[in-house]
Amino acid sequence: MTTREINKVHSALMREHSIFYADMICRAIQDKNVDEETFANGIEEIYLAYKEDVDEYIPKGWEYV
Repeated sequence: MTTREINKVHSALMREHSIFYADMICRAIQDKNVDEETFANGIEEIYLAYKEDVDEYIPKGWEYV
């Protein structure tokens, strides 16, 4: 992804999430070590954590993002 594309995704994510989660999701999109299944599971975990008002939760497999 280009910087411009990443900034667009980040802007969209900021409408629903904190800056911490928006940044982490953008980094995970770019991280070649996070496969599609790990990404999908992490997104689900983030949505649940955010819904429960948990700050700065790091999903399994995203520890180095």
